[in-house]
Amino acid sequence: MIIMDTFVKFHQTDAAGLIFFNNIFIIAHEAYEQMLISEGFGIGIILREKDYLLPLVHVEADYKIPLYPGDEITVQALVSHLGDTAYTLSYRILKNKAVAALVKTVHVCMDKKSGKKMRIPEDLRKGFKNHIGAFDESGDETL
Repeated sequence: MIIMDTFVKFHQTDAAGLIFFNNIFIIAHEAYEQMLISEGFGIGIILREKDYLLPLVHVEADYKIPLYPGDEITVQALVSHLGDTAYTLSYRILKNKAVAALVKTVHVCMDKKSGKKMRIPEDLRKGFKNHIGAFDESGDETL
């Protein structure tokens, strides 16, 4: 699991002073990028050097507690499903140790040249296995 501490920035909020709904995905994606970097697969490396891409094919979020500018948050990210060609990441965003949001993203491994899905390369799969886990619907971690 990757753990990232950050805070809600003013520009991430809407006119009501709450986090704008899509910005929770940006925050989650920052944790995903940290996960990739921790395994030697930064986005820049993938875009420049690899023969595959990892596009999103599905996203979802449940908002549990309002998030305001300046709120300190902790993002926990893990791989909750690892298939042959796709994987799911689950994120738990905590505010004062309470679950503020749960986010899920599904990515597919796609061949750069053909645009078709492909098997997740073994070195990337090995890196993802270091982050396997799950959160239940309440946001508690399960085994």
